[in-house]
Amino acid sequence: MSDKMKFDINSISIAPIKVGDLYHYFFVILIFLLTYFCATIGVSKGDFMHHLKWLPTDQELLHPIMFFSKNPEPLWHILTRIINIVFNIPNTDAGGIVVAVSNVFCFELIKKYLNKYCNVIVASFFAFVSMIVIALWLPWYNNGQIYLGQWSPNVWHNPTNIVVRPFGFFVVFKSLDLMKTPLNTETLKCNIKNLILIALALFLSALSKPSFYQIFFPSIFIYCILQIINNSYKYFFNSIYLLFACIPTLVLFFIQFFVLFRSNIASASGTLSIKFLYCLRIFSKFPIFSALLAAAFPLSIFISVCALRIKTDSIYKFSILLYLVGLFEVMFLVENRRPADMNFIWGYSLGLSFLYASSIALFIKIINRPFLDNFKRRKNICVSIGSCLLIIQSIDGLIWLYRIILL
Repeated sequence: MSDKMKFDINSISIAPIKVGDLYHYFFVILIFLLTYFCATIGVSKGDFMHHLKWLPTDQELLHPIMFFSKNPEPLWHILTRIINIVFNIPNTDAGGIVVAVSNVFCFELIKKYLNKYCNVIVASFFAFVSMIVIALWLPWYNNGQIYLGQWSPNVWHNPTNIVVRPFGFFVVFKSLDLMKTPLNTETLKCNIKNLILIALALFLSALSKPSFYQIFFPSIFIYCILQIINNSYKYFFNSIYLLFACIPTLVLFFIQFFVLFRSNIASASGTLSIKFLYCLRIFSKFPIFSALLAAAFPLSIFISVCALRIKTDSIYKFSILLYLVGLFEVMFLVENRRPADMNFIWGYSLGLSFLYASSIALFIKIINRPFLDNFKRRKNICVSIGSCLLIIQSIDGLIWLYRIILL
C-alpha cells in the first residue's frame, strides 16, 4: 500500500466544544423539554386536546384540499398526523414534538438576533428568558390567575400559535433586512432569494394561524409609508418588492376568510363587529391595567430610551408597531360567531413576543453602553428597574410553567 493510501488515526482531530456552545445546547434542550411537557403532561390544561380532535383522517391527509375546506389553519394538524404515522407514536406526543421544535427554532432566531449585542452565553440566556417571561403577577389584582386576562408574550397552551411564532420572527428579520438593502444588479440575486423565503415563511405562518399576518400586514404598510416619507422615497422600490412577497398570503387570507365565515357572511350577525374592550373584559375587570402588566418590562425600556436618548434599531421600532396593531385589534374587534374565544388575542400575544425580544436587545445595549457622568445615574436607575421587572416576570413565567406541568 502506498503512503498516500495509509490512514493514520492520530491525524483525526475533534474540535473542542466551546463553553458558549454548551450553554446554547443546554437552553435548546431545556426549551424543547419544557414545551414538550406542557403539550403532553399539560395537554388538558389548554387548547391541545381541542386541536387534537381536528387531526386529519388518512383520507384527508391524502387529499389536503378536502381537509383545508374543513380546517383552513391545518399546518400543525397535518405535521402532527405525519409524525404520528411515521414514528408510530401517540398523537399527543407527535403534537408535542411539533410545538417543541417550533419553539426551538424561535429560540434560535431570537438568540441570533441578540448575539449582535452580546456573546453567545448571554444571548442564549436572554433568548431563553424571552421564551418564558409572562405578564407581571400581582396576587391582590390577578386573584391567583397569572395568565388569563393579562395574557402573555409567551403562549404555551395553543399549538397553532406556537407554530406561527418562528415564521413570524423570520419574516420580520428578513423583511427589515430587505428594506435596508440597496437594489442593484449586485444584490438582485440575494434579494430575490430573500423575497422567496419571506413569501414562503409568511404563507406557512398563515397555514398555521392568521394571527401573524393580521398584525404584520398593517404594520409593514405603516412602516413602509413612514420610511418613504422620512427618506425621500429611497425605500420605495424595496416596499414594492416586499409587496410581491405578500401576494400569495393575501390570496390565502381571502380564501381563509371565506372558509371560516361563509356561514356568517350572508347572516344578519355578520362576521366581525367593533366593540371597545368587549373581549378583554371577559377575563379582566380593568383591561388597560392588565395590558400594562403584560408590557411592564418593555414599558420600562421605552421610558429608559427616552430618558437616556438612545437611538433604537429598526427591529425595535417595528416591534412597537406590531404590538400596537395587535393591541388595537384586540381592543376593538370582535368575532361575532365566537366572541368568548377572543381570536384576536393571538396577534396581540405575538406582538408582545416581538416587543419583549427587541426590548431585551435594547436592555443589553443600555447595560453595555458607556454614558457621560450626567447620564450615569439615569442609567443605573433604568437598569435596576428593568432588571427587577425582567427577573420578576421570568419567575412568574416559571410559576406558570410549573402549574401547567406539575399541578
